[in-house]
Amino acid sequence: MEYEKILQGKRILVVDDMASIRMLVKVSLQELGATEIDEDGNGSAAEKRLISRRYDLIICDWDMPGLTGIELLKLVRGSEKDKDTPFIMLTGMTGKDVVRDVITAKVTDYIAKPFTPEILMSKISRIFSK
Repeated sequence: MEYEKILQGKRILVVDDMASIRMLVKVSLQELGATEIDEDGNGSAAEKRLISRRYDLIICDWDMPGLTGIELLKLVRGSEKDKDTPFIMLTGMTGKDVVRDVITAKVTDYIAKPFTPEILMSKISRIFSK
């Protein structure tokens, strides 16, 4: 499937404790035209980065040591500056409680692991074509 360069000029933050997942996400983002991609290996580092920078999209793993993805999402939604930033949660957990928790925390979308680059790009395309 051919994707437009919908992320051109947009700043993206990728947060996952697994370097291989961050790389997969970054390659997918680049296919969509992203060139400004920051990455962190945990939620605490991402929280510090969010103090001084604004992002157009955050893609974050749920299960990380320290500050979890759901905790980071709640911080983002509670921030006047970042509250409307699209936030995609990546998770290996797919139970009803997990889905309910991310929806309650106002996640923009979530993706169950393992996932393909096509799934990620499709979700991002939907967010930015609205």
